[in-house]
Amino acid sequence: MAPFTFTLFAPYNKQAALRLKHASVRMFGVDILMEKDESDGYFRATVDLADGIFHYQFKIQTKSWFEQEPEPTLPNYDDDEYKEMTQEE
Repeated sequence: MAPFTFTLFAPYNKQAALRLKHASVRMFGVDILMEKDESDGYFRATVDLADGIFHYQFKIQTKSWFEQEPEPTLPNYDDDEYKEMTQEE
């Protein structure tokens, strides 16, 4: 057996799991909860695997692959200090 790390880049998802099964088995595989590293947005799961062929899927909590972030707030250029100084002159 050897350790293998599965990685999934999903910075906007809250939770992810790895579904893993051996190719020769007809049953559903096991779901392994993946750990999220908030610093880089990757989910990771390390599993000891025997030799052979495996099928895997990622299960994510949200239905869409992307959640939009709120629009960044832009500064109000109407209150610019330079304009105020020239208006007073």
